[in-house]
Amino acid sequence: MEIGKAVERMPAPAAATMKSIRWLFLIAWTIYPIAYIMPAILPTADGVVLRQAIYTVADITSKVIYGVLVTKVAVDLSKAEGWTSLSSETEREMVSVN
Repeated sequence: MEIGKAVERMPAPAAATMKSIRWLFLIAWTIYPIAYIMPAILPTADGVVLRQAIYTVADITSKVIYGVLVTKVAVDLSKAEGWTSLSSETEREMVSVN
């Protein structure tokens, strides 16, 4: 299924995050080739360090931030289906016990 069609059926918060994920994915995966060619552009020790710095930025962007956004989509979709978070259920139980 095309992602665009799936996004159209999502609740607004999840759809907005999915649109952000598209851009993040495009930008993050464009950074990798730039890092790859860096030694050809700057063939010095500084070029090697810059290459590693660019790879680090790309890795953090494409893995960590992507993971956080995907988790947000999952939470938004769960809320739309009526699921609550474990912490809110635990808080309700604590209040009802007291």
